[in-house]
Order: sequence, then C-alpha cells, then structure tokens
Amino acid sequence: MLVLDASMNVQYQSPISDAAAVRPIDVTGKHPTEYIHPDDIETVIERFQQLVEDTETIVTAEYRVQDASGNWCWFESKAQNYLNEDPVNGVLVTVREITKQKEQHRKLKEQNKRLGQFASVVSHDLRGPLNVAMGRIELLNDDCESEHIDQIQIAVERMNTLIEDLLQLAQDGTEIGATQVVSIPKVCQTAWDAVVTGDANLQIETDRTITADIGRLQQLLENLFRNAIEHNTQPVTITVGDIPETDSFYVEDTGVGIPRGLVDDIFEIGFSTKPENTGFGLAIVNEIATAHEWNVDVTTGSAGGARFVFTPHPAE
Repeated sequence: MLVLDASMNVQYQSPISDAAAVRPIDVTGKHPTEYIHPDDIETVIERFQQLVEDTETIVTAEYRVQDASGNWCWFESKAQNYLNEDPVNGVLVTVREITKQKEQHRKLKEQNKRLGQFASVVSHDLRGPLNVAMGRIELLNDDCESEHIDQIQIAVERMNTLIEDLLQLAQDGTEIGATQVVSIPKVCQTAWDAVVTGDANLQIETDRTITADIGRLQQLLENLFRNAIEHNTQPVTITVGDIPETDSFYVEDTGVGIPRGLVDDIFEIGFSTKPENTGFGLAIVNEIATAHEWNVDVTTGSAGGARFVFTPHPAE
C-alpha cells in the first residue's frame, strides 16, 4: 500500500511481507515514475491526474515496475483520492503483483492466434474436399444402389461433425464476449430446445441468475445436455440446480456416471468413451468455464450419474 501526495510523491509505503514473490524497491519520498517502465509512464500519469480531478472515482492501472533485482514486473494498482480527508491526506493506492497473470494472458493470446490460423486451414483446405465428397454421395444415391454408400455417407458425416467441433473449439478458444446477468432457468430452456433430446427429461431446480456471456453459457449447457443423452442407452433425466449458501450451480443426470479412473481425462480434447463421438463436447465445456473463471468439479450425482459443479472464482 502507498500514500501519494498531490504531486505523486510517495509519502508512505507499507512494509512488504517476507512471503512476497517480488522484492520491490523502497520508494518512500520519491516519485514512482522513476521506477516505472518508460512505455507505461504516460498511462500512469494520466490515471493519476484523472484521480486528482475526480475524488469519487476509484482508478485502476496496470504497469511495469523494476524490482530490487532489476527485473520488470507487472503490477495492478487501485487508487482513491483522500487528499483532503484525515487521517490519510493523500492518494491511497493498493498494489498487487500480476506478472504471472500477464504472462498467462500473453501465452493465451498467442495460442488463440495459432488456433485461429488452424481454423482457417480447416475451413478452407478440408471443408472444400469434404463438400465435394458429400455432393458425390448424393449423385451415387441417384445413380446406383449399394450397401457401401450408406457407410461412406456415415464416415463423411462423422468427418463433417469432427471439423465443426474443431472449428468451434479453435475459433472460440478461452475468450468470452460481453457478460450480463443471465437467468439460469431461461438459458437452460433455450439450450434444451436446441438439442435433440429424444425421451430425455429436463428438470430445472433453481431460479438463480449468474453473470455470464449468454451465448457461451448456452453452448456449455447444450454440450452437457448432449453429452448426457448420447452417453446413456436409457432415457435420462437431467437436473440443473444450485448449491445452497454458495455461488455454485450444477448439471447432473441419472445415467451411468463417469468411471472414477476416467474423471481426470474427460476434459481432454478428443477423449470419449464412445468411439463414434468426436470427444470435443466436454473439452468445449471446460474452455467456456475457464473463460468465465469458473472452477469445474466432476462428482457423482444424487442418482449415481455424472454431476458437473460450476463455481465462480471469488471476487478479489
């Protein structure tokens, strides 16, 4: 924590815990821009001036600071103006180190860029020949009869499904769009209506709302519903509910459940207990949960089937 005067000089710097991962320089009595990365100084000064002019606003800034070892580390600060208020009489700044988060974000952007390039290759170089094959199958059906044509069509349709799932995973990645307060029951019903449900049943036992990208949340639910229906030979009942006194919600089914030895593998891309499936459904579920910063726990449901519990990360 820091206290700055109106000229941005540091009047007070709180002691640093011995457990801190980064050993910052003592800047008491100094101007912090002496230690801020040159590319970030202008932004920091602009944020500070905004804070001085608007006493009601809490201003957030991210910037690099050189630590005692000479390394550039990323920090996030939140500041509020108490210049005319006792006992602070200054700008109060709380600071946390975010170097690891920044590095993870950088790697994620690179990964998403590669995935986007991959999606482009899949879309142009694979979809074209596949569409030709599907067209030729239709011509074969018109010109001749053969038991082999049906098998070829099944194989081509599976390839098409695989490509669609690959594109979805590659294009969406672990990013989400704008979030809003979403009614869980409403988005559950919309997702259910978009899935071929057969004799399966949906029970909604929650009236909660959640902050989410509504499109990605619907996609998550569709994949869970479809997974429960396709992996069980008997009609299942799928229940969406919440856990009292927590922010968690769950999706569970009355199916055969997930063998204990496979729980750690189910979110892997391409993993499926059914050879005819692509194995991308639960991988997409995990990507969407990660994008929302939700933890996912896989347990056994009340009827012995699979239960997926989603818990938002606590606000910092």
